[in-house]
Amino acid sequence: MSKKELITTYKPSEVITRLTEIIEANDKIIKSGNLPVSVSLMGSHGIGKSTICKEVSENLSRGFFKLNLAQLQEPAELHGYYAKEFKVIKMEKKR
Repeated sequence: MSKKELITTYKPSEVITRLTEIIEANDKIIKSGNLPVSVSLMGSHGIGKSTICKEVSENLSRGFFKLNLAQLQEPAELHGYYAKEFKVIKMEKKR
């Protein structure tokens, strides 16, 4: 059995509606104490991915933050914890 990649094209209005539904569902998921669903918009540059996200954030009265994943040096930074180890030293104030 071979795996086929599913490529589907949606209208911008369909994407906006679906993203809004996902965000509203994530609010309920977070309130219940579970982890929310993540979403990844993929496509070539210039097709309106950021514009759609900005419009959804404005419709929901939320902030918008654009993150370029190509700029990440350590993948663990995306998850909110660091794989690198750091030595922590408690410093006392000089009087």
